[in-house]
Amino acid sequence: MNADPARKYDVFGLADITFGLDRHLHFATPTEHIQSGKIFTVGLGLRGEPGRAPVRVVAHDDFSLRELDSNPDRGELHLAARAKGASYGMGQHERDVYVSSSMPGLTDDTYEYRCRIQLAHDEVTVLEATPHLEGYKTLLVPYLLDGGRGCTTSVSHQGNRIVFEHGPERIELVLDSDFDPILVLDHGFESRRGFAGLVRIDLTEPTAEVRYRLVVVQ
Repeated sequence: MNADPARKYDVFGLADITFGLDRHLHFATPTEHIQSGKIFTVGLGLRGEPGRAPVRVVAHDDFSLRELDSNPDRGELHLAARAKGASYGMGQHERDVYVSSSMPGLTDDTYEYRCRIQLAHDEVTVLEATPHLEGYKTLLVPYLLDGGRGCTTSVSHQGNRIVFEHGPERIELVLDSDFDPILVLDHGFESRRGFAGLVRIDLTEPTAEVRYRLVVVQ
């Protein structure tokens, strides 16, 4: 978990999810969109309307850390922060225009963010929430596409599961919420582990929190 990222190198939120030695399919390694230079990690985006609407990426906002604690015995990590907002540093007029046009229902360009992680032997459970801000959410999932090992990662959708297969490795992303057909972007991204892809998952109903699990299947 990265609560104070270097903006040209990292992003706020989940920093890395790995599943042990001799495994290559990792998640949340900061992933750069080559054309724009924007950096992504596994995490939420905010939408002002249903469907394939523009997304405000939570990890791209600036945050003031409120709480960061862990319980190693239980495999838990909890973070609470307050977004300064994507208009942080703008003049008042620019801020007013941005807030009124970018995110319907978000009357102030700031919000509370919480993330709770539970680690188990073969899975990671993540709960991300924007308390008091119930709206349409998107889950963005960068993944290793080609690490130079002679195989690439395939992505498929099975019920409430997104299946990632990389050679003999298989990891499933399981969501508790209903979502629209996924969008898989399999070019134009890279991370320090190799070429990368990104999956966009638009949740169907407005919500204040999103719970998902990354599970090692094989």
